[in-house]
Amino acid sequence: MKPQLNTAQTNAARQIMAGNSNQSVTSIHHQSANYKHNINYDFGYPETSELSFTLFYDMWRRNGFAHGLTEKTASKTWQEFPEMWEGETRAANGETKVEKDIRQHFASIRFWQQLKETDMRSMVGKYAAVILQLGDALKYDQPVKRVPGGITGLVGVLPAWEGQLEPSGWDTDDQSPNYGKPNMYNFNESAVDPENGKVRTFMVHPDRVLIWSRD
Repeated sequence: MKPQLNTAQTNAARQIMAGNSNQSVTSIHHQSANYKHNINYDFGYPETSELSFTLFYDMWRRNGFAHGLTEKTASKTWQEFPEMWEGETRAANGETKVEKDIRQHFASIRFWQQLKETDMRSMVGKYAAVILQLGDALKYDQPVKRVPGGITGLVGVLPAWEGQLEPSGWDTDDQSPNYGKPNMYNFNESAVDPENGKVRTFMVHPDRVLIWSRD
């Protein structure tokens, strides 16, 4: 299909064919160049200087290179899951009971796999987070006091995208050791990829949140 010229370009072309000045050549070239070399237009990028999490997430979801880069980086980092020992090295006589209990429980709640997922998500946005699901019989918006049950007190870990977990309040007490930090988070699971059917929404105390971020 031949390229179509707009009205201004058509008039300029007619002037060229009629032998008029080089101004028409400049005019038609300029109009074409603005269209052809607008990188934002060509690649569908927004005309804005502020890049939001939603834009990064959409790029990750739709662009194979962006998706593959984060996935492969996380897979390389976590190609071997850590092991937890009671001492500085593994005991000479093999795995201790405590080490075995931790390993088996972490496997049952997919602990390391969830951290790997969180690591990958942190590369897409400014941060990601792990929400600790604890067996302390308290709501998510309550501070952690005592968690019974030993290692099984950690019931699960929930990875969260930046767009799912956002600060809802800040510590404004300049005498507080947490001054300037969030004192509560709002978790909205459907804020990212609402079509997956996950609709959990609740407030989360910072005691139950581990932020995964460079800063």
